[in-house]
Amino acid sequence: MIYFDLDGVLRDIHKTISWKPETWEEKYDGKTIVNYFASKPKLLAFAPVTEYFSVIVSYFDVNIITAIPDEWTEPTLFWISKNLKGKIKSIIFAEHLKKLCYLKENDILVEDCPRYNCYSQIILIDKSYNRDINLPHTRVHTPKELLAILLRHLRSGSCSA
Repeated sequence: MIYFDLDGVLRDIHKTISWKPETWEEKYDGKTIVNYFASKPKLLAFAPVTEYFSVIVSYFDVNIITAIPDEWTEPTLFWISKNLKGKIKSIIFAEHLKKLCYLKENDILVEDCPRYNCYSQIILIDKSYNRDINLPHTRVHTPKELLAILLRHLRSGSCSA
């Protein structure tokens, strides 16, 4: 099965505030990104989609694994209902960095987080804040690359849509 992280893969929360962080720890308006949006959660409901969104929803059922604070839940569910109506297959709300616990042997997670200990089942969306990660798997720079990699996985039978 192919799973998708939400923020950074489907939803672009950084564009909501016109910010391109260089590091994962970088602060916006003196706050971490989590704390900033926890104080302004309604912004999340209207965040734009990423450049990968169209490829993902055009070719795949959308299985989401996301780790969000409780304050983000309501606007996130609104965003999902608005942007993924009819395409969402499943949503898993996981604890921070526990997403990999939900993956079975041949599952893949499309992700942007630079904090995992293991990336063997992760296709990493390239961001400035994750470029120091050495990957045994794949780093994706464009929607076209993502599509090609995911279709190759499906054809090989190593995972299902």
